[in-house]
Amino acid sequence: MSSLRQQKLHPLADWHSKPWPDHPKLPVMDQRIAKFASRCCFEAEREVRRLERQYASGASRRKVGNRSHQIALGYKMRLYSALKAARKSGDKLTFSALQSRAAAAKNYNAPTESFTKFSKKKWNGSSRIIFSFGPIRKAQQETLKALLIATTPEPQYDYCHQGRRGHHGAICKIREALLAGTRFWMVTDIKNAFPSMTMEHATPHTYVSKRLLLRVGFYFSHKGSARPELPQGGKHSSYICSAVIDGVLRKLYNPDVEKVAFSDNVTIGATTKAHAVIAFQQIETELASLKAGPLALHHTVFSVGDQHRGKFSYQGFKGRGSIWFCGYAASLDKTTDYVRIRANKIAFDKVKVRIRAEFFKPLSNEQLEAVYEELTDPPSDHWLFNRLKNEWARSGYPEWKWVTHTYEHLTNTFWVIAQAERAERGLTAAAD
Repeated sequence: MSSLRQQKLHPLADWHSKPWPDHPKLPVMDQRIAKFASRCCFEAEREVRRLERQYASGASRRKVGNRSHQIALGYKMRLYSALKAARKSGDKLTFSALQSRAAAAKNYNAPTESFTKFSKKKWNGSSRIIFSFGPIRKAQQETLKALLIATTPEPQYDYCHQGRRGHHGAICKIREALLAGTRFWMVTDIKNAFPSMTMEHATPHTYVSKRLLLRVGFYFSHKGSARPELPQGGKHSSYICSAVIDGVLRKLYNPDVEKVAFSDNVTIGATTKAHAVIAFQQIETELASLKAGPLALHHTVFSVGDQHRGKFSYQGFKGRGSIWFCGYAASLDKTTDYVRIRANKIAFDKVKVRIRAEFFKPLSNEQLEAVYEELTDPPSDHWLFNRLKNEWARSGYPEWKWVTHTYEHLTNTFWVIAQAERAERGLTAAAD
């Protein structure tokens, strides 16, 4: 049994050594070399675990930082990170290509590749700058991410990390809190979170080598910029962002206040309106008074969890029925003690374009007319409902529980989209 374990390849080495099913002639890593790469991967993971134990034992910042720097420069860690970064990009490496990347990844001060930036629109019409990196920088960032995880307290409130189910874990936590009586929530996010964070924000929360953190973790976004910033799009960036925000949330000790975060999105819940606002103001004050520089909150909405819909204002805040968080909406039905979870309006508005393009555009005129007639009173197993469930809701919103109201709303939505498609094709006038 022990000999079989020794022969088993590390998953990364195994993946890089298996031919592409649809392109079996493309070069991949030789099986004999893969055994060597496998041993390097296992040893790199052991080194990171040893660093984690050293940090947990209370070793000094200097000792842990020096050791993290040694690990990052080590050949085994560089090879392991290059394999991991390539795997995530869907790129199988030969050993020659792997060696080249691992060698280049040692140069933290002057990498041999540049990065690019592009603007991505946000839901509110504004935009954010996203960084796009090459394979060597991605490998270095994989190393930094592993060392950050090993030398940083695990975030208590952030659900964007592995094992916490992301958006879905966050909305489940909100559901639990609603059922426990936490009905009033302040939903907000950090303004320009990534570009606002600096080395000085990050260093109090991790023992990782400062040199490594500076050279790999932060970038000058443009010529003439005053300081390097945390790049949105970096493999490591969400871990630094989480550590900073989680450190602020930990300062709010009130056990009656719930805190849920996903990267730079934060929601704070309480059993009374006053306590929710007070908790929000405390977090706002903490963020504004950080020694490294203030972080500001914006897009704040006061949300009432036992109302399904509606808009209002409360103490100068925009108010809304239901809690909108990371694409979901959650609200408690007081008569049944059932929490309704569904995609919120912003998320659903985005999918309407896809519904028309993917569900209605391919239909012939005759098929479109038939579907239009069916939508006057469709059954719950209608193919449009099933396609939406299988192609969007199942993967994007698995916590969305469909009820009678869901089908009624979707029927109306499908009917309106079908009507728009008919009008574009001139079918409405023909029918009249």
